[in-house]
Amino acid sequence: ELDGGSTAALHGDSYVLVVDANSTRSRLISSVIKKMGYTPMVALNGDQAISSFRNQPGKFKLIIANHKAPGMGSGNFIHRILKIDHLIPILVETGYQNQKTRESLVSKFSGAGSVILTPMVLQDLQNTIKSLIKDKA
Repeated sequence: ELDGGSTAALHGDSYVLVVDANSTRSRLISSVIKKMGYTPMVALNGDQAISSFRNQPGKFKLIIANHKAPGMGSGNFIHRILKIDHLIPILVETGYQNQKTRESLVSKFSGAGSVILTPMVLQDLQNTIKSLIKDKA
């Protein structure tokens, strides 16, 4: 968990940034990330996530964000992340009932190959992460 001490140096470069105010969901996502050998870092809102990412963008393999993460709209969040690193894969969890949200984000970011919008299915999360993190082996 981030505790405001986001200036601490991160060791290694296998972090996955999880942006979600829902602690149950972020715990589940974190456990999948850990199982895969990556280190989850949970931010409760977009601003917290952006400041962590801006400090050390090279440390992160992937960002997983809930579209309702408080603090800013997901469109604004994605835009600001892509300004820091336009190649970072971003998985935006849109939920099942939000076709409109998904369509508006898809139309905004269809040019950004790294932005994936999907309802989060935990069984599929591991495969989705695998497909998004292309390790420079």
